[in-house]
Amino acid sequence: MRCGMVSKNYVEMNVEELYQHLITDVMAAPSQGRELLDILKEEQRYQDDFQFRASIDTASALLFGIFSETKKAIPLCIELIERTTALQMWQLVSTNWNLLGTAYVAEGLYERGLECYHNVVRNEKEHGLIAMTSIAYNNIAMLYDNFKQNDKTYYYFRKAIETLESGGVEQPRYYSKIVLYWSNLLKILCRLQRLEEVPDIFEKINRVDFELVSHETRIAYYSARMYYFFYVEQYDEAKSLYYRLIEMIGNENSLYRLVVLGNFLELCNQFQLDYDFYAKELLEFESLQKCERGWANAYACMGLRNYYKHIGNQERFHELSEEYIEFMEQDAEDVRRRQCESLLLVENLLLNTEEVQAVMTKNTELQLIAQEAIRNKNSLQEAYDRIELINELGRKMTASLNLDEVVASIYNIIRMHLPIDVFILMVTEPEKEIIRSVAYYQDGVLETNFCIDMNASHGFFTECYRKNRLISTADASYADFLKRELSIQKKTEMQSAIYMPLNVGDKLIGLCSIQDRSEGIYSEEHISFLEELAPYLSIALNNAVRSWTLEEEIQSHLKTQAELKTANEKLERISSLDGLTQISSRRDFDIRISKLLEHVQESGESAGMLMMDIDNFKMYNDTYGHLQGDEVLKAVARIIRENMDRVNGLSARFGGEEFIGACTGLNKEDYIKLGESICRDIFNLKIAHRLSEYGCVTVSIGIAFSDCNLQRSELMRLADEELYRSKSEGKNRVSICELK
Repeated sequence: MRCGMVSKNYVEMNVEELYQHLITDVMAAPSQGRELLDILKEEQRYQDDFQFRASIDTASALLFGIFSETKKAIPLCIELIERTTALQMWQLVSTNWNLLGTAYVAEGLYERGLECYHNVVRNEKEHGLIAMTSIAYNNIAMLYDNFKQNDKTYYYFRKAIETLESGGVEQPRYYSKIVLYWSNLLKILCRLQRLEEVPDIFEKINRVDFELVSHETRIAYYSARMYYFFYVEQYDEAKSLYYRLIEMIGNENSLYRLVVLGNFLELCNQFQLDYDFYAKELLEFESLQKCERGWANAYACMGLRNYYKHIGNQERFHELSEEYIEFMEQDAEDVRRRQCESLLLVENLLLNTEEVQAVMTKNTELQLIAQEAIRNKNSLQEAYDRIELINELGRKMTASLNLDEVVASIYNIIRMHLPIDVFILMVTEPEKEIIRSVAYYQDGVLETNFCIDMNASHGFFTECYRKNRLISTADASYADFLKRELSIQKKTEMQSAIYMPLNVGDKLIGLCSIQDRSEGIYSEEHISFLEELAPYLSIALNNAVRSWTLEEEIQSHLKTQAELKTANEKLERISSLDGLTQISSRRDFDIRISKLLEHVQESGESAGMLMMDIDNFKMYNDTYGHLQGDEVLKAVARIIRENMDRVNGLSARFGGEEFIGACTGLNKEDYIKLGESICRDIFNLKIAHRLSEYGCVTVSIGIAFSDCNLQRSELMRLADEELYRSKSEGKNRVSICELK
C-alpha cells in the first residue's frame, strides 16, 4: 500500500479531514486506494458513523469512475447524493454530482451529465462552497468541446479559471488544476485564431513550480504546446514536443501514447504537411496491433492508406482500405452498442427506483389495511372484499406504461365507484414551478389541459400541494377556505370536491381532484376509498410519466444525432473550399485529382497540370497592404476557376499566392490557349501594381501534360519547373512541357 495510506490514520480523522485527504490520496494511487477502502469498510466506525460511511462510499464511487465501471458508479452516486443531502454534507453532495455527471457522459448521456455539472455549481453557490465549481465548469467546457462548440467551450474554460483563481492557492491540487485549465484554454484560442493571447498564458504557466503539478497535467500542457506550434507553423518544434510527450508517457500507458499519436497525425493532415514530415509516425501507427489502435484511429488508418497511395504501393493501399472500412463499421457498431447500453442503464435506474418505491408503497398499503381492520372490527368480510377490490383496481391501473391509457383507466375506475362530474389529474414539475394537468374530464368529455403556478396565492390545487394533504368539502376545518375560494371562482357549478396529493415515497408527484355539482355528496367512505386507492394511482401515474419522459429523452437523443449528422455534412462541404477565395482547398483538390487520374488511366486520355503564381505578390502586399492583397487573391481565383470550369477541369488554391489546376483530353495547343486565356483575363483586370514591370497584377503559368499515365507528383514537379521558366523569362506568360 502507498506510503502514508494507513487505515488507522483515516479512521481517526474527522469528516473535514477525510474530505481533504482521502479522495486526494485515492486519486493519486487508485489500486492501493481500493485496498484501503476495503479495509476501512471492515472498521466498526463504518457501521456506526453515517458521515464516515458516506465519505468512504464517495471514494468508492470515484474509483468506479477511474476504472470505467460506470454502471456501478451511477446508482451509487444517486444514492450518495440522497444520503449526503440528508446529512447536509454539502461538499460530498457536490463531489457526487460531479462523479455522476462524468459517469453519464461516459455512457453517452450528455444531457444528464450537463445537468449534473450545473447541479454542482448550484449546490456550491447555495452553500458558500467553491472547491468543485471550477471542476464542474471545466467538465462542461470539455463536454461542449466534444461537439466543437468553440465559443461555449471558451466561455466555460474561462469560468473555470476565474472561479479557481478567486478561491486562492489553498484549494486542493490548485496548481495542477490551473495549469490544466490554462492548457485546455490554449487549444481553444488556437482554434478561434486568437493566437496573440497565447504568449500571456505561457508566461503564467512558466511562473508555476512544476514540482507541484501532476504528471497527467504536465502531459496536457505539453500537448497544448504542440497544438500551438502547429498553428504558428513551427512544425519542427511541434514534432519535437510530440517526441517529448512520448518520452513522458513511457511504454506502459499505450492508450495515452495512442491518443497523442492520433492528435499529432490529425494536426499534420489538418495543416497539409508533406508526408515526408510525418511518414515515420504514420508507420509507427501501422506497427501497432489492431486491438491496440482502438476506436480513435480509423482516421490514422485513412492517413496511412493515402500515404501508400501517394508512394504508389497499391497492394498496401487496398489492404488499408479494407481495414479502414472495418474500423468505420466497428465504430458504428460501438456507437450502437453504447446507445443500447445507455438505454439499458436508464431502464435499470427506473426499475431500481420502482422496486424501492414498491416496497414503500407496500408498507403504506399494510398501514392502510391495518387501520381499516381496526375501524371495522365487526366487518371483517367487508374489509376483505374492499381490499380485494382495491388490489384488483390497482392491477388494472398499473397494467400499462402508456400515459394516455393509464389516465383513461384511472378515470374509468374512479367514475365507476364515485359520483363525479369533473375529474382532474395533475403532475408536479418543481423545476418549472408549475402543476400541469394530464387529464381534465367534465361530464365525460376530455377538456383542454392547463397549468397552475405553484406559487399562486390562492387555489385548491396550490393549497393541496403546499400542505401535501387531502382537502375535502366534507372537512369542517377547511370550510372557510373552501367558501372563500368558491367565491373567487364564481363561475364554478361544483359544490362538492376532493383534492388529494399523490406521493411515491416522500416525493409528491401529482394531485387528483374529483368534483360534483351536488352539495355534500362526498362521505368519509368516499374519502377512505380514494386514500386506499392512492398508492396504486400514484404508482400508475409515476410509471407512465417516467415512461413518457424516457421516450422523450430517446427522441431527443435521436434528434441530436440527426442534427450532428447534418452539421458534419455541412462542415464537410465547408472544408472543401478555401476560406478566403472560395475556390477549392488543397485538401479537396488532392481528393479530386486522385479520382481524375484514375479516370485517365481507364480512358487513355491525356492529363495536364497547371501551376499558377501571382507575380511580385509579396511586393504588392508590402505596397498596398494585406487586405488589398486578399482582394487580389479573390479576383485571381475567380478568373482561374471560370477558365478551368470551361474545360471541365479542376482548380484550387495551392498555398499563399499559388494556384493549381488540372484537366484531361486537351492537346498542346488547347493547353497553351487555356493558359494564355487565364493570363490575359487577369491582365485585363488592370489591378494597379506600380512595382510590376507591366504596371498591373499578372500571373505566370507552368503546364505539364502527358498521355503516358505519369504519377501526380511527377506532373506537379514538371509543371512547377515550367512555372519557374515562365518567371525567369519575364513573367506574365505560359511555359509548357509535353511528355510522350
